[in-house]
Amino acid sequence: MIKKNHLFITSEASARICFFGDHQDYLNLPVIAGTIDRKIKIKATPNSTATYFLQLLDLEENIKLRFKSKK
Repeated sequence: MIKKNHLFITSEASARICFFGDHQDYLNLPVIAGTIDRKIKIKATPNSTATYFLQLLDLEENIKLRFKSKK
């Protein structure tokens, strides 16, 4: 689910666990998967610095990722 407004974008997804066939679903091979009681929620605001600032609330850490543009 993705929500947008003029200030930020949020997205959230439930977690899953792979009991058998990890990464095989991309190849249309059989897998046994289930959901777990976890979710990820991302909230983003635009910036012009080609940098992602990640705030890991459960770990109480901050991460900065810089990206170079391809020309």
